[in-house]
Amino acid sequence: GKFALECKDTSVKQAITQAVETVLPLADERRIKIELDLPDLHCFADEDRLIQVLVNLLSNAIKYSPDDAHIDVSLEDRGDM
Repeated sequence: GKFALECKDTSVKQAITQAVETVLPLADERRIKIELDLPDLHCFADEDRLIQVLVNLLSNAIKYSPDDAHIDVSLEDRGDM
């Protein structure tokens, strides 16, 4: 099915932080630390869909990492990317 995107100026840092908060209980169960290096960057995106994608990526990282691992999440400005 099709759905409409509601794109707006979105804080990527805030979206990542919300996604990490969502998966933190799962990471805690496996003693996995999530390290963040997040400057305050913005993009034009549907915030809810962005968070959904980030939760999926983080969940997979947790699922396929060994116990007691570290997951590093960083964000950098690459001009128009």
